[in-house]
Amino acid sequence: MHSITDFTISATENFFLHTLQMQAKVEARDSAEEIYTTLITLCSEDVEYHFFLCMHESMLQKMAAELLFEDNPDQDTMIDLLNESANLIIGNAKVLWEESEPKIELKLTTPQYQGYFEKNFSKEFDQRIFLKAEDEAVMIGIKAQKMYASV
Repeated sequence: MHSITDFTISATENFFLHTLQMQAKVEARDSAEEIYTTLITLCSEDVEYHFFLCMHESMLQKMAAELLFEDNPDQDTMIDLLNESANLIIGNAKVLWEESEPKIELKLTTPQYQGYFEKNFSKEFDQRIFLKAEDEAVMIGIKAQKMYASV
């Protein structure tokens, strides 16, 4: 049985390979600095999985050049690219999970830009996934939160 982490890694590797023609591989790291961060949430019946997608400006610039043919994207364009990347990656993870467990019902929220962080992003995660694509680090932090039924 696969975990949400496995689905997220597969979806991220798929995104970089098929959308950007870049190889992305998991690497061992423990921090990320100078990053743009967005949040997208995947909700099951009893758990909310919060995914924080973090990318360096240089990666977002490479993405803008590849996808939009823009060499000097403005900040709004980079934020849009980050949010859309989160949508594609976690949306694909959702599909992979639903295919492996047909009875599960999942809902995906709209990405919400969290900001630019110069120092180590200090959010506590249940898991951090670091990938490297063309010498650029990408981080996805995952935080699970139990849902409680109202009485």
